[in-house]
Amino acid sequence: MQKPDRLYRRVKSVSEMDSVRVRKKAIERSKRDMALLEQFRDLWLNMQSFREQRARAFRFAYDDQWGDLMEYEGKIMTMRQYLQTTGNIVVQSNQVQEKVETMIGVITREMLEPQATAVDADEQAFGEIVSKGLQVNCKKNSMNELYLDWGRELCLGGLMAGYETWDSTSGPDGTFDSWSSYVNPNLFVMDCLMSDSRMWDATMFGRMIKCSFGKLAATFARNADDYAVLRSIFPEQYEPLKSKARLDSLMDRYKDGVLEWMKDEDPSVCVVLEAWTKETKPRIRLHDWNEGTEFIIDADDTAERKRIKQENQRRRAIAESAAESWSEDEIPYITGDGYGEDGFFIDEFWYCRFLAPDGTVLWEGESTLPGRNHPFIVRTIPMIDGKIQGFLYPVIDHNIIMNRAIVLHDWLLRAQVKGVTVVPKQILNGVDPKDFAKSWTEIGGLVFVDVKPGMEKLMPQSFHSNAVNFDVSGFLQTFSSMSDKSTAITDALQGKTPFAGASGTLYAQMASNSTTTVAAFLLKFHKFLELQHTKKMQNLLYYYDRKRWEMIVGQLDGEFDMATLNLDDLRYIHCDLTIQESAETPAFREIAEQDAKEMMNNGLITFDEYALISKRPWMQKLKQYRDARQQEAAAAPVPAQ
Repeated sequence: MQKPDRLYRRVKSVSEMDSVRVRKKAIERSKRDMALLEQFRDLWLNMQSFREQRARAFRFAYDDQWGDLMEYEGKIMTMRQYLQTTGNIVVQSNQVQEKVETMIGVITREMLEPQATAVDADEQAFGEIVSKGLQVNCKKNSMNELYLDWGRELCLGGLMAGYETWDSTSGPDGTFDSWSSYVNPNLFVMDCLMSDSRMWDATMFGRMIKCSFGKLAATFARNADDYAVLRSIFPEQYEPLKSKARLDSLMDRYKDGVLEWMKDEDPSVCVVLEAWTKETKPRIRLHDWNEGTEFIIDADDTAERKRIKQENQRRRAIAESAAESWSEDEIPYITGDGYGEDGFFIDEFWYCRFLAPDGTVLWEGESTLPGRNHPFIVRTIPMIDGKIQGFLYPVIDHNIIMNRAIVLHDWLLRAQVKGVTVVPKQILNGVDPKDFAKSWTEIGGLVFVDVKPGMEKLMPQSFHSNAVNFDVSGFLQTFSSMSDKSTAITDALQGKTPFAGASGTLYAQMASNSTTTVAAFLLKFHKFLELQHTKKMQNLLYYYDRKRWEMIVGQLDGEFDMATLNLDDLRYIHCDLTIQESAETPAFREIAEQDAKEMMNNGLITFDEYALISKRPWMQKLKQYRDARQQEAAAAPVPAQ
């Protein structure tokens, strides 16, 4: 082993390599990071077209499908307003919502639960403990409801964004725990230069937080001075009697996807920006040959470098005083490790800043999450050349044509029944034409006229044209079939009645293979959940203590911590535990129930073990009755012989 001459040679440009220090120096006086604020605004404006496209997709699924804008006689109006001005009855056939709910049904039918599986079979007991902790935390976060929100986003918007953090302010009960949140894509920004669909090359993520002043103070105020600063930044939002926005504005807040920068319709809402950027800093990677560990220090940390130098001198003195002489290569120094000189390297890490609307930095710091990662979980489709589009977005064009066909058919029928009525003016005899037309068209209306001799043939006459041969049902069926093919959502997947003459075996096979056509969609969704649960597992392993684990799984045998799992860094958690989704369907539970019962009947497991596996709600009650009888039998006096 070579003797370390110096851990790091000082150079004048070391501070220039620290991007955080450079940014802090630029805002040293004003304490306002205007450059980051402008960068956040640019990214937010770059996603404007995405927000409008997403809003249009959600409008077609859950709102007015005739809301697209058009120009008519020099005026900009919606298509609904145009049809109403022309006297048409506006009707719509919602094909988008039907398919969205079908895909949501596929997701909820599986009822996935996270399960931690150990890579090493000898550590599977740890995997079972972590699995129970994950499932308890998921129920605490009501993850099943979040799955529905994320599923709709992938269907219509094409972007799913989640947030996993450890704090006491994100949950409803004020306890420290791993909390999951749904991030509204309308308030989300990300790096627009990414080319990797896995987001590995991202350099910035952020979100716009809208909350009350009380929530803001609970998050950032640590003393009276902090509270006073927040009050000065948000003077209007601080007023306790500030008038609130109308309740009906909740449905229209993000209707068109056109949002004002750093503003909200409710004047009492505080707007804060949370920006996570990838920064750089010169650091040294060191290897302790005595402990067999690696650790990192800042390149300009003189105190730590001095301590390491003294430690190396102490180890050298011990080696020299040993009875057997040690060679220089055998002394276990703390040395630099890596490709750079003495372990020097430029470290990339995630850094968080919370900004007020005026650019004031409310809080900043390096990521404290396990793995030094950001808290966002983001997945998009199809993410080809940066394009983001909902899975069901192509259905909108088909739905528009179907709506037009329905309105056109209704117009043709009304025009055919109405016909054209010709009224000679000679017979009006002073009667107002409007009154005459009203009486003539009313059902049961009577019109009294004086007919002079020779004018009997001048009575009003109605002319009707022949019906236009417009097969609207066949037209709608054709485009409905086209929309199914464009999204690969088959009739069997939607649970529709099979066609006449279809055998039960054939339809069962079609239903079994129906999810094959949407396998890519489900793969993207499951990968998103896997990333979410992996971050949650890292939080639990890092922050939960032994008492917290015993509250979940009961008494623990032996120690259970990162050292037991041989983990020095949670970034390597995948080497020990991996996340898999267990299908908790009724059919799956019934199969497990039958297998466990058969093993108990064959003597392979006991009744107590079967009761732990069984999902029957009354099984634990039966076990309690059995245990009570055994205790009574054990306490009963033994009869004399």
